[in-house]
Amino acid sequence: MAENKPIEQPITVWFIGFWLIASQSGQIVGLFGLLATIDLDYSGAMANWSSPRIAFAAVNALLRTMCGIGILRGWPWSRILYAATAPAMMLVFRSVSEMRPDQTDRALQLQLVSYLVFLFLLFRPRANAWFAAKAWQLRRSPHAMEPDEGEIAA
Repeated sequence: MAENKPIEQPITVWFIGFWLIASQSGQIVGLFGLLATIDLDYSGAMANWSSPRIAFAAVNALLRTMCGIGILRGWPWSRILYAATAPAMMLVFRSVSEMRPDQTDRALQLQLVSYLVFLFLLFRPRANAWFAAKAWQLRRSPHAMEPDEGEIAA
């Protein structure tokens, strides 16, 4: 008789979720510092931060952090959100970046390689099984959704 052993989170999924959160923490702290001092100092590095760059950095940090938390928690939509928004963020980065074009290209190449590796790892059979098990738990959770009219709440 086979035991119903819970599926453990693959270490690669944990790493990706952690990386998405950790990689944005510096950007979030920098944004708060920048927004706190932007009106006080218009010289140096502060002058290079245009409104589109600030908006991009904020949206990117929010999306990546949300995806990272969702991936760590096993929320099935989080890996789909990452898969859908990361390429869009790369394209926007290209248009708002104020780096030299060769630096921007190198940064995008690194982002693209990490994106493809993350996608490969997030959609492996073991990761699929873990996300499916978490989705099943979410559907079965008494707080996940209200009972239908025809269902009797136990």
